[in-house]
Amino acid sequence: MARLSEFDLDLSVGRTPSWLGVHYLRESLNQSLENEWVDLYAETATEKLLFWPSTLRDVERKVGGLYGMTVLTGSDGTGKTTILRASSVAAAAAGWQVFVFLAEDSMNDWRAGFNRYVSTHPGSELGLENMQIAQVGRNQSPESLTEQVCERADVYSECPILIAIDSVNSVVNLGGGDYLSRLGSFGVWAMLARRLSRGRCSFMLNSEVNARGSAKGGGLAYWSDVHLKLEKKADSVAVVELKKSRLTAGEGVLGKYGRVWAEACFVPKSELLQRELAPVQPDRHLELVGGTDTEGDPFSDPTLGGLEEFF
Repeated sequence: MARLSEFDLDLSVGRTPSWLGVHYLRESLNQSLENEWVDLYAETATEKLLFWPSTLRDVERKVGGLYGMTVLTGSDGTGKTTILRASSVAAAAAGWQVFVFLAEDSMNDWRAGFNRYVSTHPGSELGLENMQIAQVGRNQSPESLTEQVCERADVYSECPILIAIDSVNSVVNLGGGDYLSRLGSFGVWAMLARRLSRGRCSFMLNSEVNARGSAKGGGLAYWSDVHLKLEKKADSVAVVELKKSRLTAGEGVLGKYGRVWAEACFVPKSELLQRELAPVQPDRHLELVGGTDTEGDPFSDPTLGGLEEFF
């Protein structure tokens, strides 16, 4: 695998989507970045948006998936991590190089849901070699995460890059300095890298909400290409709303979704109430990131948990 340190973006590598992704990821940190003037008369081909699966049926129908700088907002326990995890695995299977930074869940907790999602979604295991997962330490910054991604990215690959952070607020809290300024620096980093790379380096950021129900810091939602807001209706039930963002028209509430613990994903109301869930067979679990699910973990509950009354 060709690492960035071996080539330092030598043009001999070729301008693959991955090469362009890491190049512009670094360029987004350039404090001397100059204005890019646009020639309105130049004949240029319109570049297609690069999508990855959201794993949410109504998002796929309305938007076609997630793209660019995607922000998932909601209060604690709404299911942001469940969606980010499922979408990250689906993105890797769809041909993205995925880098996941975890600031909250332990690896054992994340692994339990990870294994359940893969073992119940055939084909999702095909892209696991495209995934790299790290638990975040102290004092991380856009600069440090950029270097870690660049050191590990395969610049020969035709796969674009997706950086998923759960959650960006916790990453900021693990460092020092002014909270809002640091949070803003992560948002500007993601927005610029996505813009400069034309989506070849994309982001999926989980963000907490303030007392008014808006994304903390404000800028994350304003800069996003896709903004999904989750509102907790009851245990394991969330209302999913597609908010207006820079490139996505606001569709409003998409519907109610139930979190199926046995499959580590969200399922829309209509589907959840029609099917009967069978327990996941232990012999289908895969040791994907080391270890297996342990007895008694919450992901083993295959029941609907009385969700019907909340729908």
